[in-house]
Formats: sequence, C-alpha cells, structure tokens
Amino acid sequence: MQYANADAGTGLRKGLSLIQKQREQTPGAPKLKIGLDVFHIKKEASTVLTRRWNRVEHLWNEAEKADRVLAEHKRTGRYALAPAQKARCAWQRVEEVFQEYERVESAWRRAEKALNVFCDDRTLNDRQRAEELIREGVEGLPGQAWAKTCRMLQDPRALTFLDRLHRQLQQAESNEELREALVRLWWMRHHDVPKGPNRRSDLPLAAKVVQTVVCQKIDPNWQRSYQRVGHVLSHVVRASSLVECMNSVIRMQQARHRRVTQNLLDLKRLWWNCRRFTTGKRRKRSPYERLGVQLPTTHFWSLLKTDPGELTQEVST
Repeated sequence: MQYANADAGTGLRKGLSLIQKQREQTPGAPKLKIGLDVFHIKKEASTVLTRRWNRVEHLWNEAEKADRVLAEHKRTGRYALAPAQKARCAWQRVEEVFQEYERVESAWRRAEKALNVFCDDRTLNDRQRAEELIREGVEGLPGQAWAKTCRMLQDPRALTFLDRLHRQLQQAESNEELREALVRLWWMRHHDVPKGPNRRSDLPLAAKVVQTVVCQKIDPNWQRSYQRVGHVLSHVVRASSLVECMNSVIRMQQARHRRVTQNLLDLKRLWWNCRRFTTGKRRKRSPYERLGVQLPTTHFWSLLKTDPGELTQEVST
C-alpha cells in the first residue's frame, strides 16, 4: 500500500503513523502517503451550516407569527404599537442572522473549491492555489462551531490527493504542453454535461474538435497518452466512499443483531455478491458475474444449499 485515505479518527491516525515509521526504518520500503477524507470535511461543514439555517428558519417563523399578531390587533381595532415594534425587531433580527448565514456560506463555498480537482477556470487544481483558497475561506469562518472544519481544511493531508494527482499525471505524460492539452480535452468530454429541458451543452462541439486538433498537432500519437491521462483523472481518490457504503450496511445490521460475527459477515457478503444490481450501468449483473466468477448459479439460496465440495470442484474445472 502506497496511499491511504482516511478520516481524522485518532485510531486510524495512530495506526497509519506506525506504518509510516516502520516503512522509514525498512530499507527500500515504499513510502506511505496519507490523505484526509474530503467527505468528512464537507459533512462537518454541512452540519454547521444546517444548524445556522435552522436558526434562520426559527427566527423567520417567529417574525411571521409576530406579523399575524399585529394583523389581528389591527383587524380588531386594538392598540398595535407594541405588536408593531415586536414585529419590526423580529424581522431585523431575521435580516441580521440571514446576512450572517450568507457570509459564512460564501466563505465555506470558497474554501470548498480547494477540495475540487478542477478550478472554476477549468484548469487543474494544485496545492498552492488550494491553500490560498483555504486561507481566504477560513478567515470568514470564525467561532468554535467552525473550529473542527477549519482544522481539517488546514491539515496538509487534506490536499494530498492533489500532490498524488500531479505526480501520476507527470508519470503518464512527461510532455507538459501535451499533458495540459489532454487534461483540458478530458474535462471538455466529461464535465460539460448537458443541462436544462433542451439538454443542450454549454460548450459548443466545435470547441472539443478544436482541442482535439490541438492535441494532434502536439503529438500525432496523442491517443495513447490521452488514455493514460484519462485513467489517472478518472481514478482520483478523495474520499473513502467504499468504506462508508460498507458501514451504512454493517452498522444497520449491528443495531439489529447487537454483535456481528464473522460467520454473519460471510453470509451477508455472499448475499450481496449474488444480488444483481437493479439500476445503473451494472444492472442485471451481480458482483460475482462482473468479476467473472464461474458458478453453477448466482441464486443466493440455491448456492447456499450447494455442497461445498461439489462447488469447489466445479469452480476449479
């Protein structure tokens, strides 16, 4: 293992640090790069923003309630000076809290851009530019509520995926001019998704054709380099999504069974690997079928009742 992506848990951090020390003491051992999970950074910020927005909604409801009281006083001809003042103060408070929320959200959105692979100008992101965005964004995220998010953003490991990405791109294509042209072509082909009811692309087809010609002018055999560059850009690891998906299944079963044994995990693994996907590009095929595993059947219950000896002999044959 040369690259590990994990959250900020103390147990994982200690374990990975021990592996790093062992690698340093072992001659010729590959170095272990550690990245901070982008998913948890965004999740922590989303939690803080949700709490602030709930505060805005609460004050908004209180202001609307004050308006209804004021309207009732006016309808019945009662003295409405006190209700009018209360409603006015309530809406002023809503305006102050809403403006504060917009300011904080804008600061977070700016810092969040540092965690993207591409920038707004459609160029590849790098550590220097990302650190500048984080520094500007963190300045607008004061208070104890944002302390954890800011610590995770300022952690050097949060941008490890960018260092790894640029290193892999250099290995895929050494020619800098061609590499930049191929990266831009890949972005045009994958990020310019048609939007809206008419499904028309914002980027003209001519732009993609011109960029293809640019790549061909630099190197007539650009297709092979494009495949290598595209493979790197398609496999950027920023979050431990696979682990989170497993936890979402296993932890649900933990709540039901209180204790998940290894035998139960094996049983669940067999069921999930035999289950055919119902949607997406993998639909109508199970994980075993996609891996090319030769089995007499992929039906879970039938496979479970099959004699292990016969199954092993048939698979080996």
